[in-house]
Amino acid sequence: MADTRKSMNLGNDVTVFATNLNRAANSVIPTMTQLRNIVQTIVNNLNSAGARVYGNIDPAMKVSQGAPTTASGSGGAPGTPTNNRIAVGPAAAFGAAQLASAALPGTNQLIQQDLLTSRSAAMGFGGGNYLAVNNMQNQLNRMGTITDQLDATRALTYAKAAGLAGPNFMGGANSVMGGVAQMSNITPGLGLTGSLQAYGALQQGSNVNALLGIGIQIRNMDGSMKSFNEIVDEVWNKLNREKVGSAPISSSDLDIMLQPGNGLARLLDFYFGSDPGLRASIQTAMYVKAENNGKALGAISKTTLQKQGFTTNAILSLSNRTAAASRVSQQIAPAAAGGFALSNDVAAAGSNLVNAITPVTDAFTALSTSMQGIGGIGNGMVGKAVGMAGGAGLGAAIGSMVPGIGTVLGALLGGLIGGRATGGPVNDKVPYIVGEKGPELFVPETNGTIIPNHVIGRAGGGDVTAEGFAKQLLAGLGVKATAQNVSDVTMWEGMEGGNWHNTASFNPLNTSYQMSGSTNYSTGKAGSGVQAYKNWGQGLQATIATLTGQNAGARGYTNIINMLKTGTASQSDFLSALQASSWDAGHYSGGMSTSSGGGAAGGSSTTDWLNQAGAFATKGAVAGKSSGSTTNNNIVINLTGSADSTANANAIKKALSDPNLTIGKS
Repeated sequence: MADTRKSMNLGNDVTVFATNLNRAANSVIPTMTQLRNIVQTIVNNLNSAGARVYGNIDPAMKVSQGAPTTASGSGGAPGTPTNNRIAVGPAAAFGAAQLASAALPGTNQLIQQDLLTSRSAAMGFGGGNYLAVNNMQNQLNRMGTITDQLDATRALTYAKAAGLAGPNFMGGANSVMGGVAQMSNITPGLGLTGSLQAYGALQQGSNVNALLGIGIQIRNMDGSMKSFNEIVDEVWNKLNREKVGSAPISSSDLDIMLQPGNGLARLLDFYFGSDPGLRASIQTAMYVKAENNGKALGAISKTTLQKQGFTTNAILSLSNRTAAASRVSQQIAPAAAGGFALSNDVAAAGSNLVNAITPVTDAFTALSTSMQGIGGIGNGMVGKAVGMAGGAGLGAAIGSMVPGIGTVLGALLGGLIGGRATGGPVNDKVPYIVGEKGPELFVPETNGTIIPNHVIGRAGGGDVTAEGFAKQLLAGLGVKATAQNVSDVTMWEGMEGGNWHNTASFNPLNTSYQMSGSTNYSTGKAGSGVQAYKNWGQGLQATIATLTGQNAGARGYTNIINMLKTGTASQSDFLSALQASSWDAGHYSGGMSTSSGGGAAGGSSTTDWLNQAGAFATKGAVAGKSSGSTTNNNIVINLTGSADSTANANAIKKALSDPNLTIGKS
């Protein structure tokens, strides 16, 4: 037992190992539960978005308890308060997916929409009801000319902050916000928020008394604020009282009155000049009233303003479109904001998971540094664990040593940590179980490929076939090894003729990518040109690096990979992609490659190419077998005369079946 403790580097008490593993597992389990709950809530919130926007969901798609009610009243009277805005059902989920693919508001905008609406409700708008505040926002969007989707939302928040809310705030044309909306109509570009800020400048205490002194009342008898429309009417009435003659004020009269130094110009500069937007709006409002024979400003519609040229159809159309987009923002903002908050929880949970799993990785390190002495411990179960590729097997094996923990570790390691026993692509920052001398955690900094040991170990050639190399190459490129893909790649190998048909060892596609210890296939010395590699792992790595490396797109290699990703590219289409790439260099016009980009034997048509390469793909490799292993004989057959591939193949078959055939002699 002492030797066992020493070999595992566990000190004097083997229970330390079990304690550490149990502590790590108990730390991770709550985090995993939290992650599961977070993911479920995100799904529910996405469902909510689809249900809200698309509406009319099948009755079978029920809304969860506590769904929001529609607030009554155009002014946003309270309905039934609720905090649960989650809908469920596959139709809603599909709707949410459609929304995600469309041009929707950005995350920051949706978060702002949700925050400002929530604050407006918290400060008393809409009776404290979230949806009632949405109704107020939509009412303002319809009445005014908005500049962006958050215009009405910001305006309501500003009204509270500036003390402009109170009696007569929402309602008809002569309410505070009704006048602000009309101000935005006669001064396009100012928007609801800009108009409200200008109105707030007018309602400063010093202005109230100063304007009252010249006969213009901007407050009601009860101290409540008059609307912008009513104040404009007050200014108009003052001008009428002071004008000469009984003729109504015309636009020409206003032109004279607004000349610098004249009465109306001085009035606007002195009493309304503190805010440029306010002065511009009052001045424009005078012209609007003149064009409408002094009609009350609040009674003049947006359509009339458009006909008279104070606004345009394009401006009104843009405002309507923005208002529609604002309604979408309102509907999905709660779900989006909830999803954003939960994504932060996921990030925090991920950090907690890393911290919690550290003791487990420490335990793996201890195991991997002491493998030689523990093969027989625990009735051989530790040795079995070392030989297992996946985390679940390792967890079960350790569980036989430490009762009660095997199931937990099996679930954690099998579900969270990938295994690459058979090779394949790896993603950056994701842990994988690797290790030639036992399981170790590998967390790559960048994307890459794990070369399985059954490929690396065949340094002497072994029984690797063209089909086997093709499957490993496809796995390394992150491409499915469909029958068509394997057929395409083996055809390519046949056209290049590397490894089995020349001295470019472990290099079926004749890549010139130089690796440590690789040599020029022709000279046997280090240098550029088609390479001979030291083993299959190196050759596979070099081929992948060539296809995915620098300038791969410009050289046509990315197009080759993309074609393979379809999994269905015919050999003819695949050959066309090869011929369009730099890999061809002109030597795919017919026959087997000479590895130097020069001439080749056989016919020159695509059909001949496919026939010859197909024969190679079917055989997998031209090789002889001896004592169960494959020997590379580098057989070269020179064809002359007929360019008919079928005739060539039949001639070769006939020659090889001749019992009097002698090989190695002239």
